Amino acid sequence: MRDAVVKKWDELPAIWNDFYDRNPAATTFQTYEFHTFTGKGKPYQKDLFRLVGVREWNLVLYRDGEAVAIAPLLLKKKRDRTTVYLRGHFTVADQIDFIYADWSYDDFKFLMDYIREKLDNASFFLDRISERTVTCQYLKQYFADKHIEEYDCFSIPVPDDYDEWWGGLVKSTRKNIVKHNNRLERSNLDCSFRFIYGE
Repeated sequence: MRDAVVKKWDELPAIWNDFYDRNPAATTFQTYEFHTFTGKGKPYQKDLFRLVGVREWNLVLYRDGEAVAIAPLLLKKKRDRTTVYLRGHFTVADQIDFIYADWSYDDFKFLMDYIREKLDNASFFLDRISERTVTCQYLKQYFADKHIEEYDCFSIPVPDDYDEWWGGLVKSTRKNIVKHNNRLERSNLDCSFRFIYGE
């Protein structure tokens, strides 16, 4: 038995943090703290009114009495049509998603059907969902008969080792790095670098 329950923002941290900790695909932009800090989002200088009329709608999906997923949604109504966004859409977040640890397509479908039923004539603008997540696959399956736009994001090729990277820099860049490192040392400031390797 599944059910979707509307929750206030301050009722979500315990469930949210548990899901976030158990989801290996979750990023910093999906933490409760990030979304609390950024709120509904920030207006752009060129579009100061883009947040006017945006309201939040937080749904928690339960299966057999146990929380399965959170849908932190933003809704904006324009010309009698509601557009559904994931919270984080109006921020600098590079990846946003529903918040879950493990959910099935049936869970996802129930939640999407619930949203569509409650928001008659709604359209969905669900961008920046990583193709490595199950949500991306579920969206493709759920909207199989609809037009879905996908874009390849840019990538920055990084050499496999430090020496190759250092040797690939132009002389002025290497000189600037050495100069700034020396300034830090003269100021008796500790600094360290972390190299994070990924796909």
